[in-house]
Amino acid sequence: KEEWYNDKFLDLLSQEISEFCNNLNISNLDIGFIWAQRYKRREGMGVHTHGGSGISAVLYADFNENEHRSTQFISPFHDVLSNAVILAEPDVKEGDILFFPSYLLHHALPSTSDISRTIFSFNAEIK
Repeated sequence: KEEWYNDKFLDLLSQEISEFCNNLNISNLDIGFIWAQRYKRREGMGVHTHGGSGISAVLYADFNENEHRSTQFISPFHDVLSNAVILAEPDVKEGDILFFPSYLLHHALPSTSDISRTIFSFNAEIK
């Protein structure tokens, strides 16, 4: 049954996955486990990676851009002049999907909203 849900989810994203692969001249992505997370007030996810190789993705399924913040990414290098940590928080809207290297540090800041924020995510190996 879990495989059926994975197949349906990947069918819905087939165009976006194809565009991503075409833009990077990747013949195929071997997508493994897919999961969802729902964040409510004061909930978030600490700093982490998804391994040392491959691609990860996050789909913003329930996301109110006036209430929620996107995933915050942490650069693997510091600012050359100030030595400050470089953070990036992409502007996203509901339905957007972000692909990123699995090794990139990232986190979800704790929610300050009573409105739930839901994401779907997966990891993939490049084929």
